Amino acid sequence: MGKLIYSMLVSADGYINSPNGSFDWADPDDDVLAYITERQRAMGAYLYGRRYYDTMRSWATLRSVPGLREVDYTFSDLWNATPKYVYSRTLTEPPTLNTNLRSAVDLDEIRALKDASEKHVTVEGTQIARACLEAGLVDGISAYVVPIATGGGTPFYPAGMPLSLTLVDEHRFTSGFVNVRYAVNY
Repeated sequence: MGKLIYSMLVSADGYINSPNGSFDWADPDDDVLAYITERQRAMGAYLYGRRYYDTMRSWATLRSVPGLREVDYTFSDLWNATPKYVYSRTLTEPPTLNTNLRSAVDLDEIRALKDASEKHVTVEGTQIARACLEAGLVDGISAYVVPIATGGGTPFYPAGMPLSLTLVDEHRFTSGFVNVRYAVNY
């Protein structure tokens, strides 16, 4: 059985985007992306909300773009090969490979996916993460803290939801990024 891991890039002041919804400040350098890629090899599926999926789906076609970093191509290949579950009421057809659309979050389905998976499942989207946290499904949190304060945006941690966390590991990068991993205590 895999674990369900809530994982995203997050600003130092705790947001996944800036007040205008932009993620342009969250571009990882080679070392950070190589580390993320290696961690993603342990993932058997991604759970996305539509907005974050829209950001991530640019990875689907990066292999066809000449002149990028090798680490970009490696992550793109891994992302394309990994099953994705996208929760959206507006998408009608999956625009990327290995993508399954769902119109609503089904916690029983997520529990079954987690239980049946030999690898971990990552949830990347604040609304889905909140539903999974409230249901006691999230085993761990992996926050890639970017050394920037956005001053607002969508909070990484669900507002008004207290969480008891135990630090499991941290990894610092020369660029100032820090990956902190926590176990969730219910």
